[in-house]
Amino acid sequence: THAADEMGRVAATNALRRLSLLTFAQWAVPAVTFTTPEVARVGVTEAEANNTYPGSRVVELQLSELDRARTADQLDGFIKVIVAPKRLARNIGGGRVVGATIVAPRAGEMIAELALAMRTGMFAGRIAQASHAYPTWSIGVQQVVGQLFGYGPHKPRPTRSDS
Repeated sequence: THAADEMGRVAATNALRRLSLLTFAQWAVPAVTFTTPEVARVGVTEAEANNTYPGSRVVELQLSELDRARTADQLDGFIKVIVAPKRLARNIGGGRVVGATIVAPRAGEMIAELALAMRTGMFAGRIAQASHAYPTWSIGVQQVVGQLFGYGPHKPRPTRSDS
């Protein structure tokens, strides 16, 4: 699986290089359930973020608001992204992605962009700035993160412990 692949790459790199050892970043490895629709998640849940990352925020987009979902007539599902303030930088750049859940067709492909953002520690704003083809499923990731900057009808909300 993809987790075993990541573990193998870390082990091989560590065997060949002795100076700087890599560690397996379980928190940045996505999990996908291949149902209809697919369910994908990476990082912390909203409840975990509420306890672990004070000041974290949630942005969410219902699939029915995504043009690609409308053209495919697959309106059930959502994209949820959890961001936390970066140390010293706070919420500049939207903060950093610490978790995401996607319930949608192609959720397994869509979660990869968010896993990369987590792995590299990038500001969420970089996702909003990236060009995404239209209309695609992945543009939903851009649109949901864009809410951190006032794009779209929804506003970010604080995390909740009961979610």
